[in-house]
Amino acid sequence: MESIKSAVGGDEKISFLMSNYALNVLFFFFLLFIVFFVNSSTASTELTTKFSGTIVKKGCSINIPDAIDMGEFELNKQGASVPFDIKIDCGNVVTGTSLWAGVIKGNVVDGGWAIEMLSGSNTSKPFKMELRALTPRPGLPPYLSSIDVRGNESSTFCSGNTTRDCSITPYFYGSDAAGMSASASVRFNLKYN
Repeated sequence: MESIKSAVGGDEKISFLMSNYALNVLFFFFLLFIVFFVNSSTASTELTTKFSGTIVKKGCSINIPDAIDMGEFELNKQGASVPFDIKIDCGNVVTGTSLWAGVIKGNVVDGGWAIEMLSGSNTSKPFKMELRALTPRPGLPPYLSSIDVRGNESSTFCSGNTTRDCSITPYFYGSDAAGMSASASVRFNLKYN
């Protein structure tokens, strides 16, 4: 230590050099902290990402007649009535859609596959109706399949992904009450698959 003291000029110079050394180390760490802080703030600013989007209305609608007059039937008549169409209009949009149905007026019977139509004149012998959809089959002729009318959204029919017409045929199980008038109401709903 004595040789160091004599080389640098005594105790005063050593403490001066040591204090300078300590200041240099503190200054180095201060610069390192500043560089780290600036780099950290720069990194978080550079990682900011903006996401944006627009919610649009899906492009399909359904068109159905407001009322369907089934006309007059003979006593105990059973069979298909005149079919009607439900149009699913998607314009140029290609999107998977299907229909589901629920009775609003009438009684759901036969496990959800038929409707007892309500009559103001005779309730002891109900007039029963079933709705059947014309269902296409690849490579085979289409067939009429019964529509679940319980209002079950998972029981769909007339599925597709473009504009189309769905043919629905009412099938009647007649009553033997002459002069009876009856009616029912069914809501058809569009579902996006």
